[in-house]
Amino acid sequence: LNELNKALDHIDDSSGYLSGDLETAQAALNRISENPATESVRKELLAFAIAALKDGRYNGWGWHAGMMDIAARLVRNEAEAEPVFQVLDMDQSSSFAYDDAARNKLELIRRLRGAAAADAYMNERLDVPDIRAEAVEEAIEQKRYDRAWQLATEGYEKDRVKLPGLAARWAQAQIRIAGLRKEKSEVERIARQQILASNEVKANLSILEKACGAQRWPEERERLLQDLVTSPDWRRRETAATILADMERWKELLDLCRNTEYSSLFNQYAEALGKKFPREVAAVHLAKADEVLSGWNPSRRMYVEACELLKRVLLLDLPEMVKAKVAEWRRTYANRPALLEEIDILLGEAPPREKKRTNRWGSYRRW
Repeated sequence: LNELNKALDHIDDSSGYLSGDLETAQAALNRISENPATESVRKELLAFAIAALKDGRYNGWGWHAGMMDIAARLVRNEAEAEPVFQVLDMDQSSSFAYDDAARNKLELIRRLRGAAAADAYMNERLDVPDIRAEAVEEAIEQKRYDRAWQLATEGYEKDRVKLPGLAARWAQAQIRIAGLRKEKSEVERIARQQILASNEVKANLSILEKACGAQRWPEERERLLQDLVTSPDWRRRETAATILADMERWKELLDLCRNTEYSSLFNQYAEALGKKFPREVAAVHLAKADEVLSGWNPSRRMYVEACELLKRVLLLDLPEMVKAKVAEWRRTYANRPALLEEIDILLGEAPPREKKRTNRWGSYRRW
C-alpha cells in the first residue's frame, strides 16, 4: 500500500492497474481489521492506521477514508481511542474526509460512551449528511415525527440551492414523515414540487397518484403536465416528455418536441415518433439540415452533419423527401463542391472519402 501509493505520483495510471492493486491491498487490511488473528496484529494495524492518518500519506485517495474505518474499528478502549479522536478531529483535507471522520467518530462514541453521548454528538454534527440522515431515522423509529420533520426540513432548506441532489434526499424523508403523520396534502405538495424539479420523476409520480386517489388523479395529472409543458425550463420539458411517452400520448409528445429547440429532447424520441409520424419527424430533420447549411462559415464538418440528417430521413423510408431536398440544395449551393461531394457519397453516387491524418511535420499521409 505504501510503495504503490508513492508510485502514483510518477506514473500515468489511467488504465487503473496500479490503483486496482491498491484497492486490493486496502480490502485485505479491512478484512484483517474485522477479525485480527492476534492481539499483536490488532495493535500493529491500529498503529499503522493512526500513523497514516497523522502524516496524510493517503490524502485524496479512497484508502485515506479506509484508514479511518480501520482505526475506528480496531479501538477497544478510551486510551486507544484518544489518538484516533485526535486524528479524526484534525482531518480537514476534503469535505469527504470531513464527513467520514465525523461518521467514524460517532460510531466510536456510541460504542465506548453509550447512546446518550452519541446523540449529543449527533446533534452537534448535523452538517454531515449521513449523520443528519441517521438522526432523521432515529427520530422516526422513536415516533418523534415532529423532530424528524424538523431535521428533514432544515436539511432541505440548507441544501436546495447549492446541492439539489442532496435536497431531494431530504424531500423524500419529508414525504415519508408526512405519510406517517397522515398528511396527504403535504405528501402531494412535496411530490409535486420534486416532479417539477425533475427529481425521481417516476417514483414521485407514483407517490402523487396514490396520494390523489383514482378520482382526483386524472385532473391533477393534466394540471401537472400543463405546468411542465409551458415552462421555459428545459428540464421540466424533459420531464413532461417522459410522462407523455410513458402514457403513449404520441401526438402531444410530437408537438412538445417540435416546439422545443432541436436538441437532445427531439433526438431522444425521434425514433419512436418516426414510427407514428414519419413525415412530421422528417420535416424537423430537414429544417435542421437547412439551418446547419445556412451558417455564416460553411465547412466540411457542417456538410457532413447536414447529410447525416438527410440519412435519418432515408431511414424513415421517405426517399422522395430526400430527393426533393437534394435537388433544392444542388440548385442553391451549386458553388459548394464539398457539399455536392458529400451528397453524392450519401446517395452512393461517389465512393467514401479516404480518411487522412497529419504526421508530426504537418504533411498528410494515407492511413
